[in-house]
Parts: sequence; structure tokens; C-alpha cells
Amino acid sequence: MIEYRKFNDMNYAKKCLEQKASGIPKNQRFWEVYDMAMICFLMGNFENGLNFFEKFLNILKKSFYAGNVYIEWHETFYNHCIYHIKPYLTSKEAAQKMVLDMIKRRRNYFNSKPSFKKMSKEIFLLS
Repeated sequence: MIEYRKFNDMNYAKKCLEQKASGIPKNQRFWEVYDMAMICFLMGNFENGLNFFEKFLNILKKSFYAGNVYIEWHETFYNHCIYHIKPYLTSKEAAQKMVLDMIKRRRNYFNSKPSFKKMSKEIFLLS
């Protein structure tokens, strides 16, 4: 529990994700690149966020097929990113708001589940 509380500090969260990603071969990184983009946007580091997001889109686009096997959800998520995330990446403030809205939607979803009723309903604000 103490370790999870440290994730209130975005710099700590980013450092942990960077350490995790550094232990994964570059050709096997997937969600780590997406998560880095979202953390950068949340922290207001817009340019870094854009770079990570573009890397993620390239990785995702190249992963539609694993050998001869088509992975439909990769293409579906790629299209979601292009049509529902990328349009919000117009400024630092817009990207940050987009991530905060994503967090709020997830919290609302989990708060609707009986096992998560005690989850904090506080709005996540950056200091």
C-alpha cells in the first residue's frame, strides 16, 4: 500500500515506468510506450507525450499481424487512437484534459461496481 501511495507523485510514476520499459527489449515494448505518452500529457510535457504517442501508433500499426495471424483488436484500437485520441492532441492543456477525462471515466466506471464502492470519488487534480 505504501508503494502505491508513492504514485501520487507523477515524477515517481514516470521513473517507475521508464525503469520497467528499460528492462523490456525495444521490439517488445507496447503498452509502456502508450503509458509514457499519457503520463507526459498528464504532467504537461506535451512534446514528449506527442513523441511517445507517435511511437506507440507506429508500434501498434506494425502489430496488426503476428506472422500470418491478424489481430483485429490492434487495428480497432489503432483506429480509436486516430479518431478519438489524436484529435485532442492540439495543445498541452487539451492533452492534459483528455487524460484527466479518461481517468474520471474509469473512476466512475469502477465506482459503479459493488466491490469498488469505497474507492475515492475525489476528482484527480494536478498540483
